Amino acid sequence: MQMGLLLLILYSALVIYPPYSNQIPPPEIGNKQTFILPDNYNENLDKKTGYGSKTGRWFLSNKGGHVGFSISAGYQKNGSTVNAELNEGLPNKDVRFRLTKLDKSFRPILVLDEKILSSKKNTDKISYSKQLLQNQDVLYLLSVEVLGENKEVEDTLLSVVCVPIQELNSSMVLDKQKYTDEETMELNIKNDGPTEIMTGLPYQIQKLNMNKWEVVPNKMAFTLQGIRVQSGEVYEQKISLKDLSEGNYRILKEVEVLQIKEPKMTLSAEFEVISK
Repeated sequence: MQMGLLLLILYSALVIYPPYSNQIPPPEIGNKQTFILPDNYNENLDKKTGYGSKTGRWFLSNKGGHVGFSISAGYQKNGSTVNAELNEGLPNKDVRFRLTKLDKSFRPILVLDEKILSSKKNTDKISYSKQLLQNQDVLYLLSVEVLGENKEVEDTLLSVVCVPIQELNSSMVLDKQKYTDEETMELNIKNDGPTEIMTGLPYQIQKLNMNKWEVVPNKMAFTLQGIRVQSGEVYEQKISLKDLSEGNYRILKEVEVLQIKEPKMTLSAEFEVISK
């Protein structure tokens, strides 16, 4: 479905950290050589792909039309199923669905699947689904065309689907390495793409004790909201270090790929609490 623009969404699951791990998770994850889907990826697709444009004759748009629809768009996981559905039938009309592989300039390379469907009544919904390839770092065009009596295209609906490399390109840094227990830490998580990532307010602090990391109890209550970080942006969070005793610590935060939600990784950064 079309990706929303909300900055905050409900966080779907509680964050669970490994409570007693002696292995230090890496502060930075992923390979930065990835394709980034532009913010305006679904604009002017007719010119980019060579397909027809919306005419307003059938599909709802700013040009008119009356047929509502839903269609897959944006980031999807490899091997997942994409869908396109018209909310009402088009009697005596053929509707052509295509799944086409695109290059990174949005030019068609190969038609992977094509189906022509029709309905007998206005109440009959017309739907199409197709499983994507297992390949990663692939762009697809999902197209829906209403055909006239002579197979001419009367209206067109286009949407781009991107299967990114299934990696998290994210890093976490602190504003400094040493604090007193009266200070507030500033934590920054940077998203290097290719997709938006999601994190939350929850975090975990662990203290190094006899060469073992032990969880520091946290009495703070967190709201379960998801925080979206777009590609190239940085999320900043301020964390109170009140009541922490002197010693070496690390802070853990979980991040996951938005929409795909896999992979999910734990970022960490070490710091020290010193006397005033």
